Amino acid sequence: MSVDGTGVTQLTKAPSNDFAPAWSPNGTLIAFDRDLNGNNFEIYVMKADGTGENQLTNDPGGDLSPDWAPDGAKVVFSSDRSGKDELYVMNPDGTGAAALTRDPAGALFPDWSPDGKKIAFVRSNDIYVMNVDGTAATRLTRTTGEDIDPAWSPA
Repeated sequence: MSVDGTGVTQLTKAPSNDFAPAWSPNGTLIAFDRDLNGNNFEIYVMKADGTGENQLTNDPGGDLSPDWAPDGAKVVFSSDRSGKDELYVMNPDGTGAAALTRDPAGALFPDWSPDGKKIAFVRSNDIYVMNVDGTAATRLTRTTGEDIDPAWSPA
């Protein structure tokens, strides 16, 4: 839709629920996760007009919360394919998926920094930031509540 709320257009038409849309840096693609059967999430990508839908992941574990690298070369996402929630990175066509985190506390809700050097994420209800290769995770919040779904300022 337009920023003023007009021109609402439905892009997906699957009988399942679709979540967490993420625009590619060049604005031509949208990555999102789809709940295929009530608890099996996979990551899809489609053109910005809703055509050309393509499933990127196909794993018994749930794949969620895709986010594009600022240069569009990679997509980071959460998955429980290892038995607990961790962060993975893959090519925009779904190939080359590799784990970024391996921590007993897990990791969720990744968000790539605008400069492409860091990824913010959630671990044990606190927000962390790490290098894009998964190293040097640093805890940013320390609250008794839940800190979830981090987002970077564009500047």
